[in-house]
Parts: sequence; C-alpha cells; structure tokens
Amino acid sequence: MNNKTYFEWIKKLPQNDSLYLSSNCPACGSKGLSYQYFGFEGSDIGWKIIWCNSCYSGVKISRTKIPDEANSIIDDKEQELFLKTHAYLKLIL
Repeated sequence: MNNKTYFEWIKKLPQNDSLYLSSNCPACGSKGLSYQYFGFEGSDIGWKIIWCNSCYSGVKISRTKIPDEANSIIDDKEQELFLKTHAYLKLIL
C-alpha cells in the first residue's frame, strides 16, 4: 500500500459525494469510499472525513460546506462516539 499525501488524496477525490462509492481509494486502489460530515449548530460549514473500508486510510477535510441533503453529525457527544468507534482509521489531517 502506498502512503499518499493529503494533496494526492484531494486530487483523486470526486467533486460529488454520490461518486465516492464508485471511486477507487488513492492509497490501495480498492473500489468504494465512505464519508461523514461533522458540523456545528446553525452553520453550513463543518468538516468531513473520507476513508477506504479496505485499508482504512483516509483524509480529514476541514472547513467544508455541508450540503443541505447531507447527513451531518452536530452533537459533540455523537461526534466523539463516531470518532471513538472509528479509531482504527488512519487519517491524514
């Protein structure tokens, strides 16, 4: 598995969230990526993580606009729980 940089990940990610499942992982080449938005009460700006379910590599993208239709975790405790249950992810920050 190649260790890709943050910018190598960003360059290979699709512009549309609906294409993640059909996209290949920039690190291992496996098909299908997952993602999750995290936000703040009353704001459409937040952050998201994108990861590969095969090699668990991924990136954290800060200060991103959260689409209206996106599932976003707002509550601090829910964010903490998500990150705790996904602690195995190897994220490039």
